[in-house]
Amino acid sequence: MLRNRFQTAVGLKTHFIRFGGGNLSAQTVRRRLAEANLKQLRPANGPKLERGHRIARQRYVRAHLNWTLDDWSRVMFTDESKFMLYKHDGRQLVYRRPGERFHQVCVEEKVAYGGGSVQVWAGISTEARTELVLIQNGTLNAERYVEEILNEHVGPFMARMDRHGILMHDNARPHTARIVHDYLEEVGIELMQWLKPHRARLGRASEMRERSKPPTNHASRAQTSTGGGMGRYSSAPAPKFGVQHA
Repeated sequence: MLRNRFQTAVGLKTHFIRFGGGNLSAQTVRRRLAEANLKQLRPANGPKLERGHRIARQRYVRAHLNWTLDDWSRVMFTDESKFMLYKHDGRQLVYRRPGERFHQVCVEEKVAYGGGSVQVWAGISTEARTELVLIQNGTLNAERYVEEILNEHVGPFMARMDRHGILMHDNARPHTARIVHDYLEEVGIELMQWLKPHRARLGRASEMRERSKPPTNHASRAQTSTGGGMGRYSSAPAPKFGVQHA
C-alpha cells in the first residue's frame, strides 16, 4: 500500500486473497488503513516527471548545493498568478444529508464564464519586493512581458540591488520567446535556468521553425520600424541595469 498510494480497498483485498492471505472484506481493509492513519483524500497535482526532468533537477541541486544566503540574495524570483473574481475554478465539496442535493445552502451558484479573472505579476528577493502589477487589457504575451514587466519593473528593481542580480522566472511561453532572450541579453540581466527541460526544448524547436520560415511583409515592417528588432529598447533610461561597484 505504501508503494502504490492509489490502490483501492477492493484492490488491496483482491491482492491479499490472491496471494494466500485468507479471506477478508474491503471494509476490514479500510479499518486497518484508518488505524494506520491512512485516509483516502484527493491527491495534489503536479507535472509528470520524465527521466530528463529528474536529471535536470539533480543537476540544479548540485549546482546550487553550496550557495549561501548571500548568493541567494542576488536572485529576484518572479511569477504571474490568476485569481477568479467570483469563485475558485477547482472542484468544491459540500456537506449535505440525503435528499438535500437541491437545498439552497447546498447549491453552488455559478455565473457565466466563472465571473471573470484577473492576472497579476510580482517579484521578490530576500530584501525587497516589487509592487503588485495588474495585467490589464488581455493576455500577457512576450512583447507585453518585455515592455510592461521587464523594462518597467524588473530592470529598475535589479538596478537598486546591492549586487549584480539574477532573474528567476519559469518557462511560461511569454518568458521563453526570442524577443525576451534578446532583451535580457541587451540590458545585461543574467537569467537563472528553470527546471523544466521539456519546455525549454519546445521553445528552441519553435525558434528553429520560425527561423526556417521566409519573412512575411508584417515581419519586414516590424524589422524596419524597430531598427533590427530590439533597437527600440536602447533608448531606455538605463540600458544596463547591473549595478556598478567602485
